[in-house]
Amino acid sequence: MALPGPTDSSRWLLSLAEVDSEPGPVFDWPVWVATALCMGLCVLMHYEVIRLLLLGLQRYRGAMRVLLPGVIFCLIFAHLTQIGVYAAGYWCLSMWFDGQVGGLQGETQGSFTDLLYFSAAVFTTVGFGDIIPTGTLRVLVATEALTGLVLITWSASFTFLIMQRYFGQLLHPEKKPPPTQDDP
Repeated sequence: MALPGPTDSSRWLLSLAEVDSEPGPVFDWPVWVATALCMGLCVLMHYEVIRLLLLGLQRYRGAMRVLLPGVIFCLIFAHLTQIGVYAAGYWCLSMWFDGQVGGLQGETQGSFTDLLYFSAAVFTTVGFGDIIPTGTLRVLVATEALTGLVLITWSASFTFLIMQRYFGQLLHPEKKPPPTQDDP
């Protein structure tokens, strides 16, 4: 039994798979290095913010109405700083490699404010689509979206645990909160 020959649709797919034989400068490594640095710095920063918040919460004896807004403010500030880390990564790549790793197209003048805006849209996974990454830079953009999703989820989980612990005391004062490391 003979296999059927290529159809028009399969020829089209094969033409998409053809590799351009013309060599050109490929600068993938700076994007991979920037991706590892930005992601690593943001994850470590977030870990430290949550660790410091936990240490502060163990010692906190003030009003409950200040507790949650304080935690939320600290987490939002951490996320804004992480957005700035990625914007700085985009800026460094654009300054040092001048379009050789890709770039941003669309409604942008190339200012750092545009990079912050783009980074915030990617980090929060809003992705308005008015600025579009090109080239290998898309690796950094995709990693920022994944990192932002994970870190925002981490913050939401941490906030939920704080609310469960401290606001549960208000709703059920007869229940004793679970022991902390400082409890005997």
